[in-house]
Amino acid sequence: MTTIQTIQTTFLLLLLTTSIIIICQGREITATNEWQLIGENDTIPAGLHVKMDLSTGEKWARIVQDDNENDDRDDLQMNDNNNNNDGGALISIPDNEEEDEPSNTNDDTIIQQQEEDESFKPKRDYEMMHRVMSSLPPEELDRFGGLPQLPTPKQHHHSNSKEATISISSPEERLQFERKMEELWTLRQEELRKFQEEHVANVPSLLKERIEVLRRYIDGPWEGRVMVLNKRNDEEEQQQQQQQQLDDEDDDSDDTATTTTANDVISCLKDLEYQLSDIDHARDFHTLGGWPYLVALLYEPIHKIDDNGCQKDNNDERRSTIMDEDDGSILLAHTTLMYEIQSLTAMTIGTAVGNLGEFHGWALEDVSNVMIRNDINLENSYGDCSHGKNTNDNLLWKKGEPISALFSLVRSFDVEFNATIAGIGSSIDSSNGSSESTTTATKTTTSSQTSALEMFRTSKLRAAYALGSLLRGNPLAQQQFVSKNGPHVLVRYALNALSSTTATGGVVTKSDYKLASKVLALGEDIVMNILLQEEDYKDNDDTQNDIAGNSNSNRMIQALTTEPWCELSLKMLSPPISLVGESFARSTKERALSAIRALGPACRVNHQLQCANTGSSTEGGNDNQECTTEESSSWGVSEILKVKSEWNREGSGDGLDSVYRRELLDLIDGVLEALQ
Repeated sequence: MTTIQTIQTTFLLLLLTTSIIIICQGREITATNEWQLIGENDTIPAGLHVKMDLSTGEKWARIVQDDNENDDRDDLQMNDNNNNNDGGALISIPDNEEEDEPSNTNDDTIIQQQEEDESFKPKRDYEMMHRVMSSLPPEELDRFGGLPQLPTPKQHHHSNSKEATISISSPEERLQFERKMEELWTLRQEELRKFQEEHVANVPSLLKERIEVLRRYIDGPWEGRVMVLNKRNDEEEQQQQQQQQLDDEDDDSDDTATTTTANDVISCLKDLEYQLSDIDHARDFHTLGGWPYLVALLYEPIHKIDDNGCQKDNNDERRSTIMDEDDGSILLAHTTLMYEIQSLTAMTIGTAVGNLGEFHGWALEDVSNVMIRNDINLENSYGDCSHGKNTNDNLLWKKGEPISALFSLVRSFDVEFNATIAGIGSSIDSSNGSSESTTTATKTTTSSQTSALEMFRTSKLRAAYALGSLLRGNPLAQQQFVSKNGPHVLVRYALNALSSTTATGGVVTKSDYKLASKVLALGEDIVMNILLQEEDYKDNDDTQNDIAGNSNSNRMIQALTTEPWCELSLKMLSPPISLVGESFARSTKERALSAIRALGPACRVNHQLQCANTGSSTEGGNDNQECTTEESSSWGVSEILKVKSEWNREGSGDGLDSVYRRELLDLIDGVLEALQ
């Protein structure tokens, strides 16, 4: 123990001694009329004239002189002798150790800078410039002829001072180095400035240009689509010519691709979808008044496709002449392009809003003024002028009501497509005389119709994405959605899409299952929002309605747990693997199970009530059989257990990771527990 204490004491004494030695290396400066270098630990009397060399950090001191001219000359001579032309200006520092001590001279704060002569002093840090430019790729440096060599440094030890680094290059070499770096730096900055002007967009101006493109399209949609179709035809011909040229020359080294500008509605929307992914850009776009024009593109009458009803464009004589001679192919091309425009519009809206609370109000903003300015008959708009037939009275526009992004997106799911495309196809087929031409036309028509069907499906898929962006986390928009019977419209469309008798084109595709899955996930999210944040959904009458179980939140949940919603959730537990693939089928089932966990309890209660009503009607003489007690309380259980048996096959070679398999089985157990 004594030995340890002795070692500790010795160590502390060693540290103390070392510190004292280091401190004692400083000295007391004796004031003279000559400049003296002040060491790191040196002390000086008060009232001396102290100067610092900014390039080296060295401090010098002497007695204050009355002769300013000699003082300046001495400054330059001292800087020449001690810094060898490698420093910057010297700065005078008043040596007043006490704040209340008056200054002894008037030049204590004078900054002296040497003139650009043989003792030239740089105004920039050229070593820093050299370091920055040396990080450029070699090929970039070669364009500038390479970088000059840095001046050679050496270590110089001054008596009673810390080590200082100075240059041993001659003044001429130093000046040449600095002038070369100045030249290279100026060239580089000029290149960066030109690049910024050419490639870094002025965002407000760019957004204004995009808004103007949308406005021009809305003012003349037919001409706007003709521009797109002509451009695509030109690009296709150009690509064919280029390909032919490459095949002939067998050389693909030249890049002859042309650049396109966003001067048509399609390229404009594609660029906007990218630009508005930035929150600040989205805010600017809205502030600049672009939102109404964007939302208006969701509204089919704006596109003025048909010559009948409110979509007719009486001012376009050229268009009327073309349509009179059309066999249906032109109308089909314009219809397909309209769905592409609506698809890009929905994608842009969903990206811009992005579920941000700040942008929630945009969902319900009125854009009807854009329609009115374009002579759209709003009173007849969605029913008579759309391609389909609306059956939902809640979605018929009433005079004085706003037309919003939410309203337009919901209405987009309340139109039918098949009759229009079938009619177009029939008109094309019937216009051909010979059987040979009919066969050729039928092949062309089938291809064109397929493209139209695919674009229609894509537009609905992206409309579901946009609808989710507007509704999620937005109680006010959700209440408006329910009041317009949106849940019924949405789920009915999804169920029809999954039925071969009512599906678009009479064929169910993987895209239809994607849409149905999105719809189901949206319903789940809204129900969970209501359950977790019920206070946000209360209205003025909810205090009394809560007692009767008829509060606003309950009404909203009921709208999202009707029989069609419950049917969709169970239907999505069995997607055809041959159509959608095993991986997609598994993820679809997983999403459906998550939705059933939220919607299932209400679906189970509704099922029990339906069974009870069936039992009552049976007693009244109805032929329907009464539900058993077990059937009334087992809604969805058999379908869920079937999925569990599929996933609970360890070692079956189904490709499921053991951890993921356990997560899926736990999900199923949670759903079954929620249904009890």
